[in-house]
Amino acid sequence: MKKLGKVLVSVLCLALCVFTLVGCNSYGSVLKAFEKEGFKESETVSNIFTDITKDLEKDEIVMTPHALTKGLTCTVLIIEFKSTDDMKKAVEESATLKGLLKDLSESDYINGNCMFVPVLCVSPTAKDALEIFKNA
Repeated sequence: MKKLGKVLVSVLCLALCVFTLVGCNSYGSVLKAFEKEGFKESETVSNIFTDITKDLEKDEIVMTPHALTKGLTCTVLIIEFKSTDDMKKAVEESATLKGLLKDLSESDYINGNCMFVPVLCVSPTAKDALEIFKNA
């Protein structure tokens, strides 16, 4: 009986660790929310943002830009960081990200370890795309 208890406790601890690690990454839920609204991930557009990536790699900050498009009417950039701590460090140390967040409310444009940057939105509007991001 004691061995069964130890096994159950070990399994529960392992499951808790897995769920904690998976919960740190919010990009999956953000992507699903945008796909539900008709957006698609575009590697071609994502590659345009490699300069931002290179700037942050100098500071040893791991991030991945994801461009999501809805036809020709809306393109948003989701910057996914390895962790929320990396994102905070990046904002503190990067003039590029400080510029992006200069006029933006951090709480509205941040979801877990992801940052929202509207690139071009006509329909849906940038405000509509931001709502999708916040509610993901």
